[in-house]
Amino acid sequence: MYISRHIYAYVHTYIRT
Repeated sequence: MYISRHIYAYVHTYIRT
């Protein structure tokens, strides 16, 4: 699961708005 880390950052940025 290498995308797991990518998704974590993506979601974090989306909620950081």
